Amino acid sequence: MINLLKSEPRLTSHNLQIIACAGSGKTEFISHRIAYIIAKEIAKPENIVAFTFTEKAAEELKLRIRSKIRDLLGHQPDIGDIFVGTIHGFCYELLKEFIPEYRAFDVLDEGKRFSFVSSIRSDLGLPNLENWLVSIGMRKPYGSTKQAWIINTFIRGVDIVREEMLDPEVVSDSEAFINAYHLYDEKLHERRFLDFSSLMALAVGFLQKDENILSEVRKRFTYITVDEYQDVNLIQ
Repeated sequence: MINLLKSEPRLTSHNLQIIACAGSGKTEFISHRIAYIIAKEIAKPENIVAFTFTEKAAEELKLRIRSKIRDLLGHQPDIGDIFVGTIHGFCYELLKEFIPEYRAFDVLDEGKRFSFVSSIRSDLGLPNLENWLVSIGMRKPYGSTKQAWIINTFIRGVDIVREEMLDPEVVSDSEAFINAYHLYDEKLHERRFLDFSSLMALAVGFLQKDENILSEVRKRFTYITVDEYQDVNLIQ
């Protein structure tokens, strides 16, 4: 593997896409490539970002990279500044670094997000959302409570709007959904919460509208690796 990287400099200096079946060694090659880039000082650890699908996969990739650097150098250098994690985690780090306000925000996982939406259900107007869902032909799944159905459907609608980078008015002409969507965003910010799709939407939004942030991010992160594409949407 290392001989291949030495003989083919394009593998570390150009864009590279790997298409292969499961278990064929994609992650193994990725970890070799990142270790080689660091060991040969092609880039510093702080210039490297590696996206994984889960935090568990991130920990495994970190261990592999450390092991391969140790094999190359004979000792273990500090690679603490390399980012290996999920896209959502990276967006959270960007927000905390460049928009100090978000350092005081907490991220809601799926369970806490459901509870949060449930806590503001009166403000969101759940009966109006139910009438809208029924009007467009949607029906409550068997075994689900009416409230859970409405909340889960609303949450998925919010995520679709953000992940596909759309305006809620484009997705629906329902005032019930549009008003609930904007109110939900307001309540999140008011209570200093973020959810997974808002992490990406906010990070991309700041990169699009602030040239200084965009320039700094581009200068700092020069080697971007994605270990498998799963659940990819437009904003990712």
